Amino acid sequence: MDSKCNHCRQLIESSIISEPHQHLNVQRESPSSSIYRCQLCNTMFEFTEHEIYLLDIVQPESEITEHKPSACA
Repeated sequence: MDSKCNHCRQLIESSIISEPHQHLNVQRESPSSSIYRCQLCNTMFEFTEHEIYLLDIVQPESEITEHKPSACA
C-alpha cells in the first residue's frame, strides 16, 4: 500500500462509508455504482450505495517490461 496517496490510504483504512475525496475522478457510472480513479496515485475504487471496494487493477502485458539477466559474469 506504499504507492497509495494519503487520501486513498485514509479512505481504505476508514471504518465508515465516506464520500470520494477531491482527487478521485469518475471513470464509469451506473445506477448502482461508480468507479473512481485517483489522480495522484491511480488507485481505483468502486463506490456502491452501501460499500466501497478497492479495485485491484492488473497491468496489461504490453506495459510489463521484461528483466533480462545481464551479460556480465
